[in-house]
Amino acid sequence: MFSKFINKFTTTFYIQIWDNRLKVTNLNNGNIYDDIPLIAISDEKIQAIGKEASVYTYAINPFSHKRVLFDDFETASMIVRYAFEQTIRRNFFSPIAIVQVKKQLESQLTSIEQRALCEVMTNAGARETIIYDGVDLDMETIDYEKLREVSFCCEEQVKAWY
Repeated sequence: MFSKFINKFTTTFYIQIWDNRLKVTNLNNGNIYDDIPLIAISDEKIQAIGKEASVYTYAINPFSHKRVLFDDFETASMIVRYAFEQTIRRNFFSPIAIVQVKKQLESQLTSIEQRALCEVMTNAGARETIIYDGVDLDMETIDYEKLREVSFCCEEQVKAWY
C-alpha cells in the first residue's frame, strides 16, 4: 500500500537506447530528452554532453560497442543522470526507469548486461528499473503493474544476486 502511495508521486521515465541515440521521456510531464549519447570529460570534469560534445575529439559514446550494450559504466551513468535532470524539475522520490534497448545486438541481453543496466539506472538515480523487450510502448496507456509482471524487473532480481 505504501509503495502505491509513493508511485503516485514518483516520476516514471521511459528510456530507449540505441547505438547513437538516447531518448528519455518523462511520463508524468511529457518532457523529452533526445540526443546522441556522447560525453566529453577532461581533467575529471564534464565538458559537454550530447551534440555539444561532438566537437571534442576525446568525446566518447559508451553505447557504441558492437557486441555489448555499453562498454563504459561510469560514463553511461553520467549521461543517463544528465538526461533525467533535463526532463524533471524536482522530485521527492527517486524515479522509476522503464528501459527499452533498441540497439541491435548479436543476441538478447545477457544476465550480466541486465544487471549492469540496472546498476547504470541506479547510479543515475532510479529506485526501480524495468527492462522491457517488445514493441514501443504507448505513453498514454502504459500499465505499470502489467509491465512489471511481463518484463525483467531489477529489484526482484537483487535478492537473487546478493
